[in-house]
Amino acid sequence: MTAFRKPGFNEAWFIAKSEESFYSNFNITVVFDQDVALGELSHALKRCIDANRWLTVNFFRESQNKNPDYRNDYNLLYVTRIAFRTILQLSSIQSDEEYLKFLNLTPIPMNRKDLPLWRVTLRNLNTLSVCFCHSIFDGTCGLQIIRDLVAELNENGPKEEITELFNLQLNQNKDWTEIVPAVESSYDLYIPPLPQRLSMLLLHYIPFFRGKTPSPDPPLFTSFPVEKTLESNYKILRFDHEFTSQLVAFSRENGFTLTSLINVIGIRCIEKFIYPTYGPSFCSSHFLAVNGRRYYRLKPGESYQYGMMVCGAPIIFHPLSDNFINDCKEFHLLMQAEIVSRRGFKNYWANTYIDFTYEQNKKIGTMDRYTTMVSNLGKFVNPVGAMTRVTDAYFGLTTAMGYHFIFNMLTTDESGLTLVIPYNPKYLESEMSKFLEEFEKFCLSLITNEMQETTEDMSM
Repeated sequence: MTAFRKPGFNEAWFIAKSEESFYSNFNITVVFDQDVALGELSHALKRCIDANRWLTVNFFRESQNKNPDYRNDYNLLYVTRIAFRTILQLSSIQSDEEYLKFLNLTPIPMNRKDLPLWRVTLRNLNTLSVCFCHSIFDGTCGLQIIRDLVAELNENGPKEEITELFNLQLNQNKDWTEIVPAVESSYDLYIPPLPQRLSMLLLHYIPFFRGKTPSPDPPLFTSFPVEKTLESNYKILRFDHEFTSQLVAFSRENGFTLTSLINVIGIRCIEKFIYPTYGPSFCSSHFLAVNGRRYYRLKPGESYQYGMMVCGAPIIFHPLSDNFINDCKEFHLLMQAEIVSRRGFKNYWANTYIDFTYEQNKKIGTMDRYTTMVSNLGKFVNPVGAMTRVTDAYFGLTTAMGYHFIFNMLTTDESGLTLVIPYNPKYLESEMSKFLEEFEKFCLSLITNEMQETTEDMSM
């Protein structure tokens, strides 16, 4: 039994990014059909915390070396206390886009005995957001925590606000005698076979063996040099439940997923409104968020695996052709190949030996960004019989140094798909307004044309 441990190699990577201000947080927001009372929220949070040790930890630096070793100079420990008003911030920002910018810059500090690796924001009393540190949480895990919290808010319980949500001393005789494990060391998902590990080490430490990676033709899209920044701008598109169902049906009928469809429509808009400023034609680079839990389906009686269990799978894609459906199918096949191979997870093993600070700083001034990142968290479904219902939900990330554009997808059973598009602030508002208008118009044209073809077939 031990109540502390060293970071896992993926955790250490995000500790470095967080401590050196290369990354802020990711956040998930739900909008309710009624105001949430602070007292009820405090009790719901306490019940979630009591049931989930992942919500009570933080990383603490044990060495004051000038250049910290993020794998060995930090320990994961339980915080000593969590007060309701310490983890809660209130907001009255009206614009969703400005609110996402506010959430993006919400700090999730380490080395705090009174703060875990998440924060709660209540906006205008009916909009609840949780910001998560990516060191121990991922988007799918964050959504599960939101589900847990919404379920607790729908329990009939005390109404009076409580000040203290957690006290380690009072929990010592429960499950808090052993620290939560690092997910990457609990499964074989991130561990490559021995020959691949030796190859990765050889290529990293002996440059002679790397060779030259062939450049795509045309070249990958670039626009302006990478800067160290946490800032992102945001646009939001909402598709109602019926239209979302039509997009899903259209995707399935044509042999690809909604995720592929959204990303390829995004590429189309980028080619139309962004590329012309920087060159005639480009290949695009993409980072696909893959949920590792898909490989370990829960058996009856097993509990949900919290923690960070995701990877990014890189994809290079040619300029779009005149056949949109074929482009979607091809992108889908590339996505599936990455998912089946698990290459992205195995490549993360490099976090066991790379110099985190060097790897981040060497990007500054280069053109090394992905054109898009695409992440689909799936669907939020309200609890059966819920009195406080979620009517909208969305998911925020920062483009930071890694991406030009991100497509964050989250669907609810009440309102359909909400697509959040974080983008680099250097892109002009005029460009993004046209981008958004074209995106929505093209989605509508797909469904309209599909319905017309169906009607014509039925009349024949």
